[in-house]
Amino acid sequence: RYREAERVRCREAWDAAVPAIGSPVEAYFRHRSLMLPVDAELRYAPVRGYFEGEDEDLVTGRKSPRCIWRGPAMLAAIRRADGRFGGLHTTWIDPRFATGEAVTGNPKGKARIVDPVTGEMLPAKKSRGSVHGGFIVLKPCRAPRQLIAGEGIETACAVLTALQRVGRDHSGTAVWSSVDLGNLGGKAMASVAHPTLLSPKGRPQRVPGPEPDLRAPAMPVPDSVTDLVLLGDGDSDPFTTRLALERSCRRNARRGRTCRPAFAPEGTDFNDLMMTSPPGTGPDPADRIARIIDEAPPLDVEPVDDAAEAIDAGLDAAQPADVDPADAPPTAPSLDGSPPPPPGDGAGLHERCARFTRTDHGNSERFLARHGQDFIDVEEIGWLGWDGRRWSPDGAKGRLRRAVLATVCAITDEARAIRGTPWGDEVVDEKRKEPVTRADQLAAWAMTSRGAARINCIADLAAPLIGIPPSALDADPMLINVLNGTLDVRKRGDGEPYVQLRPHQRADRLSKLAPVTYDPAATCPTFDAFLAEIVPSSTTRRFLLAWFGYSLTGDASEQVLAFLYGRGKNGKSTLVDAVANVAGDYGATLPIETFLEQGRARRGGEATPDLATLPGVRFLRTSEPEKGAKLAEALIKQLTGGEEIRARHLNRDFFAFKPVFKLTMSGNYRPRIDGTDTGIWRRVMLVPFEVTIPDEKRDRHLPEKLKAEASGILNRLLDGLVDWLDNGLVRPDEVVEATETYRTDSDPLGRFLSQCTEPAPGDRVQSSALYAVFAAWCKANGEREWTSHGLGRALRDRGIRSKQSNFIYWLDIRLLRRADDFVDAEGRPRAAASAEDDLPIDPYPPDP
Repeated sequence: RYREAERVRCREAWDAAVPAIGSPVEAYFRHRSLMLPVDAELRYAPVRGYFEGEDEDLVTGRKSPRCIWRGPAMLAAIRRADGRFGGLHTTWIDPRFATGEAVTGNPKGKARIVDPVTGEMLPAKKSRGSVHGGFIVLKPCRAPRQLIAGEGIETACAVLTALQRVGRDHSGTAVWSSVDLGNLGGKAMASVAHPTLLSPKGRPQRVPGPEPDLRAPAMPVPDSVTDLVLLGDGDSDPFTTRLALERSCRRNARRGRTCRPAFAPEGTDFNDLMMTSPPGTGPDPADRIARIIDEAPPLDVEPVDDAAEAIDAGLDAAQPADVDPADAPPTAPSLDGSPPPPPGDGAGLHERCARFTRTDHGNSERFLARHGQDFIDVEEIGWLGWDGRRWSPDGAKGRLRRAVLATVCAITDEARAIRGTPWGDEVVDEKRKEPVTRADQLAAWAMTSRGAARINCIADLAAPLIGIPPSALDADPMLINVLNGTLDVRKRGDGEPYVQLRPHQRADRLSKLAPVTYDPAATCPTFDAFLAEIVPSSTTRRFLLAWFGYSLTGDASEQVLAFLYGRGKNGKSTLVDAVANVAGDYGATLPIETFLEQGRARRGGEATPDLATLPGVRFLRTSEPEKGAKLAEALIKQLTGGEEIRARHLNRDFFAFKPVFKLTMSGNYRPRIDGTDTGIWRRVMLVPFEVTIPDEKRDRHLPEKLKAEASGILNRLLDGLVDWLDNGLVRPDEVVEATETYRTDSDPLGRFLSQCTEPAPGDRVQSSALYAVFAAWCKANGEREWTSHGLGRALRDRGIRSKQSNFIYWLDIRLLRRADDFVDAEGRPRAAASAEDDLPIDPYPPDP
């Protein structure tokens, strides 16, 4: 309860703080020769108290925390392993950063806080809330390939600054602070003797050893990381620092992952190294730091336990939890490792942006010049941000806000860039006491632009210039976006492979992602064996792979749906789940009720939030229908017909889109289809699943095994897709026969006419006589009872003519059965006689 209350208090302080960009925190970073990361989870508090010790009320004796300092501070959000806000790290900075005075005589730039009781100089940083198992995000990245983590914020930012300065590709890199050294490696299983430090009794001091205690929390590492770089300070005790880094390496060692401790030179840390030679004053220390990171050798360690592979499972490093209402942005790498150029702080970009007008519109042009390639505005959807693989709404608003703030802050740099140039030093206002140059005007505009109203209108003014309609997203039906690139699958000439992988590209305007890596050499033996067991027929397996492969595309030209039918325990749901896992964002699930008759038709203006989620969906599956459920045939025809449909979310306007999904239903009961026309039945493919897996052969871990084979399963689906491109959907005999049986079973009138009547030109049957036999047949065969009017309409729909005199007669037809063939004198059903056992009866009495 105390920890949760502490977390709430920390969160309140975080929410009350302001963005670090444009605040004294930015000046603090410049003072330490650092670049303030735009996406770092850092904020600024103008006044924050420093509490040390306690005060005692002389009257009541109650004790309360003693505040010994109040001043400006940098706040850092500490995230827990589940990604949620866990606590707060505070660094008090020199008050002169807030007043704009020159900060001299204080190279570190931190506040100097003295204990009023002891006179001791206290550390200018503290943490509150949950620290153990937490981390501070300084550069976010969705599914990072590399994680650089250090103890201090400034240390980690020094490495990031160095990599940026030397032009290193860090698009697939996340940078974190572990808050403290102990949290980097976590608790040790045992202590070891320090080689030089002695206890007060003169014995070797015991310090945490290299073996991690996996039961205790520590800074987590995302599963996607293949290169873990751990930063060690050279100005701390080298023995304990090396043990902590080794402990982290052992904790986080995995197959396919290198763990590399990187140490600053002895007696210094990476930030000290950056401050030794500010830019332009000598050899650039950034080169040295980059070499240290690049040349850091991997530590050859084995995981303490195989269970280590399950530690921190499910951690999504890219998703900032509730640190900021606008999530932090994902920034994943492109396949070719060539990210777009950064927003740019070079003189060229600054000088170009300086020539935009000093108006709100000019600021929107500045935003587009610096960040326009990373955002698009989509009608009915809103802002999407480029995350390195796709255009995503995740965190887009927060990233947009930070990009706008960075744009405004950069106007000061624009003024600085043109100062000293003929154009920038040109006097444009001589009426004042001191001549005003164009650079002066721009510097003044930089301050004016920091007002909330001017900041808030930048994105609105830029939106029409980078806006697109929803139909422009994922428009190429044959592109499939995967983790390591974009698959371009189509027929090609001259023996070229149909499946080709190319880098992620903004111009493709893809917003979906299949969360699987394409590896043409990947196999899936478990999936192959599973599919062969539940679908023994090789032709049906080929059909299913072609169907599921086709379902990964945006092509809906087949205008069909598949229903996987079986009586349970036959693996069909597991199969569909495995395909959905590969499809990722391209897949979706809707309740079966969307496609069933609900007893009333939807009104024209009624919201359709279920259908409104379907634009861009390719692989659509449903929950299982209950027994007796009736398919909404008109809706099925509309959704699979290849024409645009209209839908709307709740409290939103209607919009039109063209469905591209392929519907896969599955269940133990077939939904009822009353229609007999080809228009509905040509759309239905019933795939029988007739194998039952006994309980003793069920593998309850099969879903996890199939997830591990996602790359191999993707290859199987791509093989099926290529088969579809070459041959179309080749329906095996099993599917054709099962579908025809389904159609026959769904047409009771057709079965009745074939069993109980025959064509007879010139003959006629009285309507009441035909209905009596039909009603008895329905009762004997367990069919629902029809009304006489319903039967009449259905007969006319089949082209059977009627004539009315004193009675209604059906023409050119003869009855082969009587009602008492199916029910006894009391109306109870009995076994129906076969056609061969009966002679034709008089179909109608003589006219009166």
